[in-house]
Amino acid sequence: MAITTTRQGKGIQRNVLPRVRHPEPPRVLADDCTVNISLRLASPIVRLLDGLLSGQECDGLIALATPRLQRSLVIAGSGRDNIHRARTSDGVFLDIGETPLIKRLEERIAALLRIPVSHGEKLQILRYLPGQQYQPHHDWFDPDSASYEAVTSHGGQRVASLVMYLNTPEMGGGTNFPNIGLAVTPIKGSAVYFAYKEREQATLHAGMPVLKGEKWIATKWLRERPLDAG
Repeated sequence: MAITTTRQGKGIQRNVLPRVRHPEPPRVLADDCTVNISLRLASPIVRLLDGLLSGQECDGLIALATPRLQRSLVIAGSGRDNIHRARTSDGVFLDIGETPLIKRLEERIAALLRIPVSHGEKLQILRYLPGQQYQPHHDWFDPDSASYEAVTSHGGQRVASLVMYLNTPEMGGGTNFPNIGLAVTPIKGSAVYFAYKEREQATLHAGMPVLKGEKWIATKWLRERPLDAG
């Protein structure tokens, strides 16, 4: 049974749901597929997931996203989405349940992490060309930012990230966690999952420059409350 607690954030009381269930080795049955856990870190919480997506599913997401790609944005201190030199990819957000493929993947992620689909942001598909990267950053929203109340008013703070690799780049494009000495090599169909607390520094990460070919990823960010809740 879910137990709800509360915490204070800048004078506003927020309901905080129990933590996401973190996948444990050696494998997890996630709805319609079995996912192997090839790496487990306890602090910070990091998992490498093998076989989360099939090759056909990866190709389907790329095909769906390709004609809709636009320059990737970042959330600025004002709360608006802006172009920033730290992030040079192209991307698109796909609506919740937009296609049968997206609906199936969202349900698989929900089963894998034991968290309702409603706690997930829209799936974002990103393409990185040679030289493109995403410099070191955190996925949680900065509570000292002027935009904090606006971006957390629906769904609350981010609590975990799932980065899924839709292809295997010819060279480069790894996901680097500099504060823990971990570099993840992108392999088609695999994923890296990591959870965090507000202000946690250990999950600082970067999308390393692609050196040859392209890199495609799908990212799902998870919130502490349903996105349709205040």
